[in-house]
Amino acid sequence: MRGRMRSRARRSVFFCALLYALAGPAPPLRAQDTETGFFYIERVEEKVRFIQHIIWERREYAYRYEVTIERQSAAGFSQILQEFTEENFIEVSLAAGRYRYRIVVYDLFDSPGEASQWTEFDVHLALRPEIQRFSPDSFWLDEDTVWVLSLEGRNFAQGAEVYLRPQEGPDDMIIPVEYVPAAPGGSARLVFDMRNLTPGLYDVYIENPGGLESALGTFRIAYRKPFDINFSLGCAPLIPLYGDLNAFFDQQIFPLAAAARISFVPFKRVWGYLGVELAPFWAYLSMSGQGYELAAQYMGAHLNALFQKWFANRIMAFNFRLGAGMVLLDDLHFEFSAGKSVSLQTLMPSLGAGLSFMWFIQKPFFVELGAEYMHFFSADPVSPGYLRPILGGGWQY
Repeated sequence: MRGRMRSRARRSVFFCALLYALAGPAPPLRAQDTETGFFYIERVEEKVRFIQHIIWERREYAYRYEVTIERQSAAGFSQILQEFTEENFIEVSLAAGRYRYRIVVYDLFDSPGEASQWTEFDVHLALRPEIQRFSPDSFWLDEDTVWVLSLEGRNFAQGAEVYLRPQEGPDDMIIPVEYVPAAPGGSARLVFDMRNLTPGLYDVYIENPGGLESALGTFRIAYRKPFDINFSLGCAPLIPLYGDLNAFFDQQIFPLAAAARISFVPFKRVWGYLGVELAPFWAYLSMSGQGYELAAQYMGAHLNALFQKWFANRIMAFNFRLGAGMVLLDDLHFEFSAGKSVSLQTLMPSLGAGLSFMWFIQKPFFVELGAEYMHFFSADPVSPGYLRPILGGGWQY
């Protein structure tokens, strides 16, 4: 603890200024620009005591130093300390107030040199912060859109260190991107970046300049629902891209088509959600020629890996999917005026990938607009490929 307090104190001028003085006609005594000018906190049972470590430049051939410190009052300055030391530092515990000091260097014959000029400095009062309450008591990563934590209490100082400290697990603090204490010090506002939030239970911790601290729990970061289940159904016409079968049908689009999706999303993180999706589909293929009609239908299903990237408003998301499955080309036949040909069918493996935009117009109901690319591995020299726009709607459990 002592080493930690020393490290923090070096960044503060709250309790100890690095001191310097002049001693006789010799070159001036200067504060050393090192890590040895600091204060630290000494804890004895429940009591806290601030120790100021005052250091000056070591003088060659100096036998000892005389340090005098005076404190200012209504009547002027009065001496509170006169100390001899052979070291080039002293440690004192000074209350808040205004002080001045001077140093006399004694040579090897123990003869004093001329006293340095008086130099004044301040020791400021250390305030112990107190967190009495905070709101809200949790951040819901799958619902909230504002990541602001409000504190109420006492002595919230400018320059304080404030963060969320895990109650269990790794000591990975969550530091707000902004800490705004109110002028009287009775309230403060913490603004967080969602990308830094990790689910867990936390204490709200604050340490004022000087090392006095306070903490209050429990603050929760979590997902309201551990997983999502989505059901959707939509219109999904097929647009032929290539393939021998599509050349045979010679159509620009097959509008009679539908697709359904059932997704399970158990893996939620700030950067996105991961899940799996079962996506059955159906399409009717037909064309009319001179004296005949050609018809067939596709029936199939894909098992997709699903990635969702949510907008900051938590009601919109992009869905990325990649998967594979099987498709049945069924009831492929010709119809003539004299009758119908024998129906053919074939089962083919297939691949697909797609992108869609999901918008919750009113939870739990959403609309979805997107497109997918599909490739069917047929026995033809050139297997068929399709672009499939999809417009649909669904419900989230």
